[in-house]
Amino acid sequence: MNLTQKRLPYLKIAAALLAVAFVFAAGGCGVQQLSSLREFARPWQGEYRCEEARWGGEDMLPRLGGIVVTLGEEGRFTAEVRLRSKKSLRTGGSYVYDEGTGRLEFSLSYGGEVRRAVTCLQKGAFTLSARVCGKAVVLRFCAVV
Repeated sequence: MNLTQKRLPYLKIAAALLAVAFVFAAGGCGVQQLSSLREFARPWQGEYRCEEARWGGEDMLPRLGGIVVTLGEEGRFTAEVRLRSKKSLRTGGSYVYDEGTGRLEFSLSYGGEVRRAVTCLQKGAFTLSARVCGKAVVLRFCAVV
């Protein structure tokens, strides 16, 4: 096995982490003020675990320890990629959720720019997709119950 073949798994993991960072290079601002008990409850807030992570059709979850997005208070989110080595990579930004339409918008400052990603939160799940290095990245998240 030559040096290039030995490095290939590590390069794929690095590419997957880069892909996740680019997909999360998106977001929103502040959560709307709602005038009801739902304003207090905010059922969309909480942890969402990545159930599917594909890069160019390849399943990347077996190579990672997991990906978790947490929608927190005051329109802030965190995204954490957990590696099998027990290390993790964290990023975060802001989000806006429209309860009426289910529209979920993420914003993240990355490289001096604000990047945005828009998706739809339905039945406790959402999907983010983007093209990274010419390949489609698809991340599907489900609420942790």
